[in-house]
Amino acid sequence: MASNMPARCCTVGAKHSGEATGEYQDINGVETYFSYPEDRSTKHGVLILTDVIGHRFINSQLIADQFAANGYLVAMPDLFHGDPVKLNRPESFNLMSWLEGHPVERVDPVVDSVIQYMRTHLGCEKVGAVGYCFGAKYVVRFLKPEEGKVDVGYIAHPGFVELEELSAITGPLSIAAAETDDIFPTSKRHQSEVILRDAGQPYQINLYGGVEHGFAIRADLTDKAKKFAKEQAFLQAVQWFDEFIRATAGPMPLEDMYPWAIDLCVFEAFDYLNGGIGCGYSRLVRRASRSWSDLSAVMASTEQRVNNASPTLFEMEDRWQPMSRQKPVPTERDTDPVGINSGTEGEQESKPPRKYLSGWKLWLLTAGVWIALFLSTIETTIVSTSLVSITNALNGFLIKDWVVTAYLLTYTGFLTIFAKFSDIFGRKTMLILALIIFSLSSLLCGVSTSIVEIIVFRAFQGVGASGIYSMVMVIAPDMVPPEKYGNLPGGLVALILIVWCLPTSETSSRLTFRERLRTKLSKSECARVDICGMFLLLASSVLLVFALEEGGSRYPWDSAAIIVPFVLAIIAAVVLAIWEVSLERKGSVQEPVFPPSILKNRLLAAMLLTAFFVGFPFVAIVVNVPQRAQAVSGLSPLKAGLALLPLLLASPFATALSGFLTSNLRIPPFYLVLAASVLQLIGVGLSCSYPSDRTEVPPSQYGFEVIMGIGFGLGLTTILTFARAVVEEKHMAVMMGAITQIRVLGGTISLAICSTILNNHVKRRILSVVSPEQVQPIYDSLSAIKDLTPSQ
Repeated sequence: MASNMPARCCTVGAKHSGEATGEYQDINGVETYFSYPEDRSTKHGVLILTDVIGHRFINSQLIADQFAANGYLVAMPDLFHGDPVKLNRPESFNLMSWLEGHPVERVDPVVDSVIQYMRTHLGCEKVGAVGYCFGAKYVVRFLKPEEGKVDVGYIAHPGFVELEELSAITGPLSIAAAETDDIFPTSKRHQSEVILRDAGQPYQINLYGGVEHGFAIRADLTDKAKKFAKEQAFLQAVQWFDEFIRATAGPMPLEDMYPWAIDLCVFEAFDYLNGGIGCGYSRLVRRASRSWSDLSAVMASTEQRVNNASPTLFEMEDRWQPMSRQKPVPTERDTDPVGINSGTEGEQESKPPRKYLSGWKLWLLTAGVWIALFLSTIETTIVSTSLVSITNALNGFLIKDWVVTAYLLTYTGFLTIFAKFSDIFGRKTMLILALIIFSLSSLLCGVSTSIVEIIVFRAFQGVGASGIYSMVMVIAPDMVPPEKYGNLPGGLVALILIVWCLPTSETSSRLTFRERLRTKLSKSECARVDICGMFLLLASSVLLVFALEEGGSRYPWDSAAIIVPFVLAIIAAVVLAIWEVSLERKGSVQEPVFPPSILKNRLLAAMLLTAFFVGFPFVAIVVNVPQRAQAVSGLSPLKAGLALLPLLLASPFATALSGFLTSNLRIPPFYLVLAASVLQLIGVGLSCSYPSDRTEVPPSQYGFEVIMGIGFGLGLTTILTFARAVVEEKHMAVMMGAITQIRVLGGTISLAICSTILNNHVKRRILSVVSPEQVQPIYDSLSAIKDLTPSQ
């Protein structure tokens, strides 16, 4: 090999501070970071192939912006399909296992498609390629101008480049090498020089002293020598491209072509004589006829500049501004309304504006998303209106609430889990899995012959529905800009459109679904799964709801069957918090299922609390209103469903109204959340004023439901919309899942409490009017009441 295989040095380094000014675009299913020159010219292009940290690494994006500031259109694709390596992974991280999931067969098509897009769609006449470490291999592989690939190449501290790949290049290649580099050591560097000389193409190998592997992109900028070497390596690339991409007719003067290389020679010599730290030497091989007098004049000029500057290299570096020939002009960026995303130095993430869908693609996508959401949410109202009939038929009225509770338990427990898994395995994979689980469990519910079977299959149905809802909540807002959240178009279209049209954004927000469905999982992906956190999250939710559901109903509140689940739920919640904090602090390979850092933002914490209180009354109302209409008022399931219709119609109306008020009238979200809370309080309070001895459904109930529905719709939609404006991109999916999970958890707890109160009240009242022998048939089915005689 011309260079060795990657090692841990390929994953460590310093994260730089700054703000990226480019934008993300989707190129044939590949998220690509683009940065444009000031004049938006696309004549000269540069393709950056990153190291294993990936295209969303702020260091890479800042370098891309600097190439753009020097007049080049820059494209930097995601080579890893949303699965990059995090910076500074622990030594236990198996890089070789990760590399097995990203072979040439997966990376080559990505590089080729972006090159062709730059040439055919953007009109790039010449394309240069920059490769750092991992990406260097693919610069070499595609350095074939005569085949319409890359015209000029530049690589820094290359990794696992094959000898035959290097000998097959047919274009100019420049190499920046580190003095200390186990991946590209001295022996490999000399071997590469021999190969390049035999290849007959212009080449250049610059060695930088006092630096190690990764210096050109992950250097510690607090070390002035390393910072200087990094900037020199960048200038090496710019000047190389200037010569071979922008070259005019006739040979360029040597002093214009390679002043930075001669500077390095002089810096090395003077530092060596003064006993300082060497910056490196440059070995140039160039087919050009030059006289020693010309070279001597240039070197004399360089020596004069050094002598007139300052006695030390470090002082000289402080005066120098080498990174671009012109000051970059930042692009207009979305504002941060509350200043949450500003970050601190060294921690700031770049947030380039997204490219959104439009036209017929947006319409089809919206229809598919809405249908998926419709199927997963309408199920709750269907069951709530038919619950009495189902339990009557299967003799299980006393445990009827478990038909709903089992669904809500798994629904609640898996919302955040699906959201986090989508960051690891991809939106498409998790959505398809959720649809399959939901469809199969729904079918099994339909053929169940006992109440226990329905409860079990309903639990699996909740798993699938949680995945659908969680994915849609992440996907839908990425379809249009934030200012158009209230204007998403709707329509009726086949559900199959979801498979082909839905967006996917692995730690990002792509807007196509063209990538292949994941059929194999790499070890590195599985290693990222927080299995312990997932188990603790489920345990805390399930045990809490179980205790609330069964307490005072099947078991006394002071019994071990209730106390133990309560205690275990609290312990699981505390251990979960400790575990998640420890994972986040030590930078483990495992990614916390719920990053605790989210709660440091008081706005996000307040949103989660608001979501809990939005869901608390909603589920109880949806389940108990039709149940009362059937059991007390004697209405049919159809009429009981109609009794709930004002609430269900007012809620989506308020959802659309919320979008209109925020996007068109620019009403701050705070006022909408406040109005929603007031309406919920009024509507729920008035609903509780129903006299318990009245059997008919009062007409005022419909008005109260409208008030509640508007409050529910305004509250939840505003929270979801506002959350996207304040949460970091890397936590977006988890936050969307967490808001929904907290809302449903509130509803599940309220339903358990209401069911316990109702069951205890019903038991006590029934035993006061009928004998114990007659109670059990009524517990099995309310229809048994009709079999009682008037005297009974």
